[in-house]
Amino acid sequence: MRRVVLGAVWLLLTGCAAPLSDGGVWSRQGLQQELAISRMSEQQRAATAHDFELQVADDALNTEQARIQEAIQQCSGEQRPSQDYVRASIMIRIGDDTTRLKRVAQQALADGLLRRAATTGSREYCALARDALVSVYQGAPVEPLDQQAQTQLVESALGWTDTPPAGQP
Repeated sequence: MRRVVLGAVWLLLTGCAAPLSDGGVWSRQGLQQELAISRMSEQQRAATAHDFELQVADDALNTEQARIQEAIQQCSGEQRPSQDYVRASIMIRIGDDTTRLKRVAQQALADGLLRRAATTGSREYCALARDALVSVYQGAPVEPLDQQAQTQLVESALGWTDTPPAGQP
């Protein structure tokens, strides 16, 4: 019986002991990540950062799409707050990607039609909002901003400047 108790105590103590690592694995992983980043060229870093921005924008677009589709299904006439600030941040992140800009425009149109449906109580606007999400943009092509105009827009949106870009009120 003593041997069983001693064996159980030994097994308990060895099983509950702290691991032999002192956290060196975490610091080594951090060092490896820093080395990998420092070996990248400036263009590779910029491309990686841009890819990450596009992932963030896609996640935000998908979330916004789900919110709008839920509102279309309910079409309850309930007034919802505007999500213009979300679309503005997405537009800053995607820059000159015309496919994503078109998707943002479709979502803005559908959101506006849903707000109109809530204001008027007409379900017709919900159907128009549904059509706006699935329709293909047929208007004029969206031209990307030149570098200076894009810089001015970003500075104005982030509040780094007090003057809006030329042509803005």
